[in-house]
Amino acid sequence: MTDLPGHQDGARARKSAVGFTLIELLAVVTIFGLLAGIALPNLGIRGGRVLDDESKALASTVEFARMRAVMTGIPHRMVFDLEAGVYQLEWYATDGEAFDDPGLDEPPPPAPVFGGGSPVDMSPPVRDERSFRPVTGTFGDPIRLDDLVFLARFETPEGIYEQGELQLVFDRDGTSQPAVIVLGIEDGREVMLEVAPLADTVRFGYVDS
Repeated sequence: MTDLPGHQDGARARKSAVGFTLIELLAVVTIFGLLAGIALPNLGIRGGRVLDDESKALASTVEFARMRAVMTGIPHRMVFDLEAGVYQLEWYATDGEAFDDPGLDEPPPPAPVFGGGSPVDMSPPVRDERSFRPVTGTFGDPIRLDDLVFLARFETPEGIYEQGELQLVFDRDGTSQPAVIVLGIEDGREVMLEVAPLADTVRFGYVDS
């Protein structure tokens, strides 16, 4: 049986249409591959830059907390929420913040650096009762890490913590227990912040993978 000319032309048209669609699909896949090849390295570069920036910002806040404890003669602490990637600076103050009163001879509350696994008491203090409260101004606002960065872990003499709410306490003379704070990003890169008991500065560097 001989195909009619019209039937042959229709078959060729259908084959051409299918072939053109496959070419389009291959072109789209190729374009996505090129875009991914450009975007992924840039994302890695940005992630490393953000990790550096967040590490330096955290180190500066830790140094400021120690300096402020010494300048005011009042214990300070930094509270960390590892899951949320948030930290906040607090001091041992009254609600009225009557720090002109020199009568600050009462001992600071017993507060281990990282709470020994116990949850941090975040309940609102009673007015004029001396307790840890956020410092005044923007310095006391909760600070959230960039979405690309997370709090990987804390290393302390008591152990290594990877979740929960933890605290780093500075006494009125600026002393603290030693601690290491590790920030990370999804590609596995990590930065270690070493908090020494007496040093004014925080040392930081990349963790070997």
